[in-house]
Amino acid sequence: MSENKKEEVLERSGPVFNPPVYIQRYTTVRDILFKLPGVVKVVDFGCAEGNFIKYLKKLPFATEISCIDLHEPSLEKAVHVSRPNAWDFVFKRHQPLKIKIFKGSALENDFRLQGYDAVTCIELCNGVLDRFPDYTVKIQGVGDPPPESSHLGSLSQLAVFMLKASSTRHPYTINSNAPAETYVLIDEHIYPGRSQADSEQVT
Repeated sequence: MSENKKEEVLERSGPVFNPPVYIQRYTTVRDILFKLPGVVKVVDFGCAEGNFIKYLKKLPFATEISCIDLHEPSLEKAVHVSRPNAWDFVFKRHQPLKIKIFKGSALENDFRLQGYDAVTCIELCNGVLDRFPDYTVKIQGVGDPPPESSHLGSLSQLAVFMLKASSTRHPYTINSNAPAETYVLIDEHIYPGRSQADSEQVT
């Protein structure tokens, strides 16, 4: 059973969160990325069935999104979710967007992810700061509890890692000695961007 389904079952048997907590998590992460300057390339580790892709696609200035998971049946669904539809060819983005679906592990490096601006790992990761001291972390709650349980805090949490201003590293740097391609590219989609003629018609 997926994490989203588990949460829905738990909510039906207890306090009801509206919208469901997993959706609040997705929208919170999307909003954080939207407010950060210069985020155009995003990698999502543990993409599962691709539910978060729907939110990442709405980042107006994103040009490339890579989604990685090990579970092949989930990746098949992620491929379907990430595929552009007719609507995307009529109402085009400001600029083209490429979405890649990979089979791979967050514990392995792949040189094709060099230079990405942001990394999302929803429902993954512990001990990260010990391995990456160039980052600071901010913990924030997701899913406000009902009033009678407010003393318990939020139902879920997320951690936002930011590269320190003093660091000279790029936000996502691959070890130069890492194998060139450790992930398997499952599929790739391109969303069209507006041409000069499209822009002139809009104005």
